[in-house]
Amino acid sequence: MKNECYIVRDILPLYEEKLLSDETADFVLRHLNECSECREELAQMEKAVVLPKADTDITFLLKVKKTLIAKKVQTILLTVAILLAIAVSVIGFLTAPKYYPYSHELLDITEVDDLVLISFDEKITGYRLVQESAPDGEQKIYHIEAWSTIWDNVFGQRGQQFAVVKLNNADPTIIYYTQNFRGESVDIGDVLVYGKPSSNIGGAISCPGLSLGYLLLFSGALFLVTLAVLVCLRKREKARFWLERIILFPIAYAIGHFCVLRFSTVSYSVVRDFFLIMLIALLIYCALLFALNIFNIKKEIRKMETHI
Repeated sequence: MKNECYIVRDILPLYEEKLLSDETADFVLRHLNECSECREELAQMEKAVVLPKADTDITFLLKVKKTLIAKKVQTILLTVAILLAIAVSVIGFLTAPKYYPYSHELLDITEVDDLVLISFDEKITGYRLVQESAPDGEQKIYHIEAWSTIWDNVFGQRGQQFAVVKLNNADPTIIYYTQNFRGESVDIGDVLVYGKPSSNIGGAISCPGLSLGYLLLFSGALFLVTLAVLVCLRKREKARFWLERIILFPIAYAIGHFCVLRFSTVSYSVVRDFFLIMLIALLIYCALLFALNIFNIKKEIRKMETHI
């Protein structure tokens, strides 16, 4: 190797970067035309140095951000659903009718001309008067029930309650007080408070509705069947996705039933209690659904952390 080669190789980086003066660059060029070893050295320098590309793709970061936002939103919705369910349960408790067994002080009946005036004790805040046809078609039968609620006692100003029944001489009238109350010291039958039933009309007993108990049993059966199918198909992702969402509803219904009726399976206000149970169940179902989604999002976030 000539001494000139050492000089050229020292300034080859500057030549490759085109930082030499024209005269020096001509000198290096002439040398490279004559020296194959220096040309090879330059060729090695000119080979592109491939550096690992920094991971500047923002798709992954955007996915992480979107996942975190989804978790935050669903957490908020979960909280709102739970608070609404609690609010509806409290309102249902405050407005639940408290029925009273019959007593002479509970109501007073006065007949004025062709009217029967029924005045209730001051503790009564609501009543319902229902007419039905007698089996013999010769008498008018009325059933009256009375109750109070915590809401009315605390927040209401209803005053004394009155009911009026119009008499008809052609069709004698009888009125029963429906107790809707079951206690060891209380007769389970309805109490005749006005009129005299004909000989072919016996007493009356108002039974509580059992349909809500049957619905609770159905929800329990649905839960067990869905759980069994879920266990069998747990490895099928699509089937598991839907079964996990189906099984939440009987759970939500059971919670709604407990919020309204506690451990009872009968009701004297079936329609009211059914709609309350369904409303609470839907809110609880949404809360459970949000909780399931948040759980899945947390699993996805943990998977992302393992790839960072």
